[in-house]
Order: sequence, then structure tokens, then C-alpha cells
Amino acid sequence: MTKPQSPNYRLKGPAFEHMCVAQFQHAMPGARVHKGRQAKEGGAAQADVVMPVLHVECKWRIRQNPRDALAQACADADPEQLPIAIILDLQGPKLRIGT
Repeated sequence: MTKPQSPNYRLKGPAFEHMCVAQFQHAMPGARVHKGRQAKEGGAAQADVVMPVLHVECKWRIRQNPRDALAQACADADPEQLPIAIILDLQGPKLRIGT
């Protein structure tokens, strides 16, 4: 996965989520994978990447704490889902995955 160019601040998260969706679609042909619906004003949100079995949270931040991202995935995941966090840190390694 290549690092994306820095888009507008409000667009960077959705852009990274779309990149992750594309990577999962490529890796899992035929699986139902799509970008989740985000909550507005306290409504129920979906995972950043909606797919069978996994609850995926995507974070694009400078010095993101992987434990915080994974804690969010764990808190939001349904009992039958495996929570994972995918983090793109522009000042660190390209990609960190926590399970």
C-alpha cells in the first residue's frame, strides 16, 4: 500500500478508509466489503470498513496510539466480529495493524 498524498484535513480519513476498502476487496474477491456509514451527532456508526467477520477501524494520524484505535474497534465490534485497527502514520512506518 502506498502512502496517499495529503488531502484536505476533513477528507484524509475517508480517503484512507477508501484505500483500505480497495485493499480488502483486492485481497478478498467476492466478499461484501464497503466503507461504513459514520455517525453524526451521537447516532450509531458502522465500522470504517464493513465486511464479514472483521470490525475494521482506520486511523490516519501523526503519532496515533495503536492501543486507543484498537480499544475503539473492540468497544464497537459485535461479539462475532474480530476487531482490528489499521493505522497510517505519516511520520512512522507505512502501516501498523493491531489485532
